[in-house]
Amino acid sequence: MFKKKLRIALSLLVYAGDALRRFFQKAGLLSPPGTCVVLYYHEVTTADRGKFAAQLDVLCKLAKPISALNPQTLTAGQRHVAVTVDDAFVSFCQNGLPELVKRQMPVVVFVPTAYLGRKVEWGMEEVMASPDEQIITTAELKDLAKNPLVQIGSHTANHRNLTLLDDTEAMKELSESKKFLERTLGCLVNSISFPYGAFSPRHLKMAADLGYTSCFTTSPACVSGKIEAGLIGRVRVDPYDSPLEFKLKSAGAYRWQVAVGKMKRRLRPANRTVVNVC
Repeated sequence: MFKKKLRIALSLLVYAGDALRRFFQKAGLLSPPGTCVVLYYHEVTTADRGKFAAQLDVLCKLAKPISALNPQTLTAGQRHVAVTVDDAFVSFCQNGLPELVKRQMPVVVFVPTAYLGRKVEWGMEEVMASPDEQIITTAELKDLAKNPLVQIGSHTANHRNLTLLDDTEAMKELSESKKFLERTLGCLVNSISFPYGAFSPRHLKMAADLGYTSCFTTSPACVSGKIEAGLIGRVRVDPYDSPLEFKLKSAGAYRWQVAVGKMKRRLRPANRTVVNVC
């Protein structure tokens, strides 16, 4: 609880600084580039649907919704927000997607292909609201991909931490999911979300060699200037986040954690090469 309060306090300071910059912008003293915060959800239970809907309303007032996969120059001085979803849970399709469609908000869904039609059997980063969550079936995936607001990306095959695998296994996780999605959906799939936000420079090279152009992490960095291919940070949000916490996250005020993460990595032993941006 203390750590959570500390994160909120530091994020409030960042938010205050951003508010000051917006004041100077309105006064014509600054002309900042457009920014985009990429959010990522997991589950949206029936009980949390109303909270999720309320969060989307906040996003529509706070920023301009866009797709995280469409390369574009961001409108100068404008806040943008992109919604992504990891794991393709049934609960998201039943409760979250209808709310996004109602507001015409695009979303990118990252799919762990070997788990289609199965229950979750991996360890989640945090306790799930519904421990019996199930991944959508292949048929449901095909229907989901037909929605013009939805884009599909890979979440590897088995949702394994790539940094715990040898190179052969890691390459298999990356390649099999991509091949399955492209064969099943009949379209190019060139984006991936790394499970647990865990990867190393080797995995980035593997992904590039396989044709992935956009790699999404769990580092809460903000996009500035334009959406383009490469490594893209995201901020985790949940329907049960407090209104203050959600507003700070969606405004990009948690980006200070990126600098803290870099500092921690510099303090690790020199022989460690793994980059974990959780």
